[in-house]
Amino acid sequence: MTPTGVPVEELARSTEDEVRERLAAGKLVEGLAHMSPEYLKGIRRILTVSADTELISAPAYLRAAHHAPALNNFGSAVSIIQDELAHAHIGYRLLGDLGVDMNELIYEREPKAFKYPYAFDVPLDSWYELVLANALYDQAGFVLLSDIYESSTFGPWKRALAKVDKEETFHLRHGRTWVKKLAAEADHKRRLQASLDWMFILTLEWFGLPDERKRHGIQLEYGFKGMTNDELRQAWMGAVVPFTDEVGLEVPAHWDSDAQRWAIDCPFPARFDEERKTWLLDEGAISWDEVMERWKARGPMKRWPHDRRGAPVERAARGRGPRDPDLGRRHGADRLARLPRLRARRGHRAHVHRDGVPGDGLHPGRHPRAPAARARGRRGPHRGRLGPRLDAQPHPRGVARDDAAAGDRGMTEPRDQVWEVFARQAYDEPLHHVGAVTESDEDLALVSARSIYDEQPWIQMIIVPRSAIREAITA
Repeated sequence: MTPTGVPVEELARSTEDEVRERLAAGKLVEGLAHMSPEYLKGIRRILTVSADTELISAPAYLRAAHHAPALNNFGSAVSIIQDELAHAHIGYRLLGDLGVDMNELIYEREPKAFKYPYAFDVPLDSWYELVLANALYDQAGFVLLSDIYESSTFGPWKRALAKVDKEETFHLRHGRTWVKKLAAEADHKRRLQASLDWMFILTLEWFGLPDERKRHGIQLEYGFKGMTNDELRQAWMGAVVPFTDEVGLEVPAHWDSDAQRWAIDCPFPARFDEERKTWLLDEGAISWDEVMERWKARGPMKRWPHDRRGAPVERAARGRGPRDPDLGRRHGADRLARLPRLRARRGHRAHVHRDGVPGDGLHPGRHPRAPAARARGRRGPHRGRLGPRLDAQPHPRGVARDDAAAGDRGMTEPRDQVWEVFARQAYDEPLHHVGAVTESDEDLALVSARSIYDEQPWIQMIIVPRSAIREAITA
């Protein structure tokens, strides 16, 4: 975190006793005038972790979104990514109000200074992993942010989380709807289970150190959170384990009726082979100190340092937003050719915002329009899919891929039907036709409509099967 040069003691002038007295009276902290230095440091810390997590989820989800089985599904995934970036923006804006230099915080920090769960440093390489991430990771985020919303004493964040809560609920619905659909077919279920085997335990780590290793005093006292790490982990399992049982997927956890808590049925914490995405459970449980060493070392997504052309670079980190003042132009293919000369001239070191996330292979500058234009109208193996530039991603770890591109797996089924989408912004207005989506069932159609056509502040949106529409008048 990079605050301005003003010391926290000058920004937050209330005493600890004054803050406690305000909280005891049931009043919210509305700004710096109501904060003590300790309160300010604490709320900055938790806001930074929240905003960083939302930001880093975007490239992780984008990587897997390119395996979407159809354009509607890709649109839904991109809508989720857009939401995550908006949630990050909320956190960073609040930090700006609390005396933090937003430009430095977002664009100039070293990659290792970003604070987010280790899970996002393990790449998501398929549509199966993306929808499971929505069902598992977003459930973890929902549990954490719901707890903050209920207990937070910082008024501006509490009010902002009301919007975030609704959007995270949509992310969960997207993930669960897809998991239910895929788990209903044997081959898709097998692939889901293979991904769930490593993602479930990884999400158990999401909530941090166990309570005996973690001190929560000031966080609970000041209302930064309402539950301890272990309580949050229990709440997450209480939402996830019954759902996996419902769809016939297996996870190493069960409800212990004697202890009245969820029990983990495997060694935990355990050693993780991040390259193979495999837990080495036969080696037994390890210490949390070893887990912390893995967290600090980060994962494969942090250790694949390549620039847009695939050339190795020292690290992936530096940029200043949509318009790069050093180049005087926006990001895109037109500046790609200038990068090697610029780097050579000024000893440039790559940065995540200027040069793309390491290893993701996805950046506007890497995909010129010409290949797509040449392919227009051509019949081939990618017809009806997102195209070779999106479906055929190279496997980053140099091992055999078990998953074919999503478009080859038959996820887009022949029984898909068209659903017309209608919406309105006020109840005294008629419903307007805003578009259509193509999905195999009503639940997925609702998810797609909500994600693709959410650009307006609708108060009502409905879907109707095109086959159910009847003409009353024909000209």
